[in-house]
Amino acid sequence: MQQTEPQVPKLPSILTGIGRIVLPLSIAAGLLGVGFSYWLLQKNAEQEVESRARVLFDTLQSVQDYVRDDLKPKLDTALAGQFIPQAHETFVARGISSRMQATGAFRFKEATLNPLNLADKADKFETKLVEAFRKAPTLTEITTYRETSDGRFFVLAKPLKAEASCLQCHGQASAAPAAIQQFYGTTHGYGWKPGEVVSAFVVQVPTLEPFNRAQQTAFAFALLLFTTLAALLLAGSVLLKKWVIVPIDTLTESIELIAKGQLDKDLPQPAVSEIASLTLAAERLRLSLISAMKLLQRARGGP
Repeated sequence: MQQTEPQVPKLPSILTGIGRIVLPLSIAAGLLGVGFSYWLLQKNAEQEVESRARVLFDTLQSVQDYVRDDLKPKLDTALAGQFIPQAHETFVARGISSRMQATGAFRFKEATLNPLNLADKADKFETKLVEAFRKAPTLTEITTYRETSDGRFFVLAKPLKAEASCLQCHGQASAAPAAIQQFYGTTHGYGWKPGEVVSAFVVQVPTLEPFNRAQQTAFAFALLLFTTLAALLLAGSVLLKKWVIVPIDTLTESIELIAKGQLDKDLPQPAVSEIASLTLAAERLRLSLISAMKLLQRARGGP
């Protein structure tokens, strides 16, 4: 019976097999790295805007304390009690805020439900902050985000309670100083109760710049990471082909020639030790076949 020549089965190549494993793992690792870096950069941006808000909060509060405790008493004495709204701590802080707001830096407001100065009137968002402080007396601050027509802002708010000194102007309208009644009227800003949360000290910091910077950094990192992974995969495939696939193909051709009886050609020397071991085994087989052929020729009476 005539034997048929064995055929090479249709199997994936080494490069294809490795690619099926390495490529998905590389993509998954890249996406995981990009996702983690994006999350970390976003957290850093959040911490940055919160840090800015706290610095601004402390600065404005220090300004108010200085005006109330040091500047205003001296002005009251020098001006014989004449009412000057611009010398009030809230007015000063609002003036600083209005100038800074013009540059898009931040916003400040003593958001009050029932203010004397209607510029301090709490809007819908700020009203919710004040009501939250009223409902939770132990709550000392609120941090959140606010979407506005000017973009997204980080919000830091702390409660302001009516003290006994506040009631001199904000108690009963009839008992308020005549200058206060004349300047602000008698329809709003009165009737406060001691210990009641009447306002929220609100600082708002724009988040566009730090969050955009975080997104740009994350995009640059993703581009660098995937470019590096692609370069490594390309370099790996080139080296794999050079050091493994091509030597194996060359060795296969040489073994095919040996199988066909062409024993006079030396096997090529590969560049890696693993293929060299395989080549050495094939070389021993070639030499053994040469020796066997010589013995067979001698047994038949040949030279």
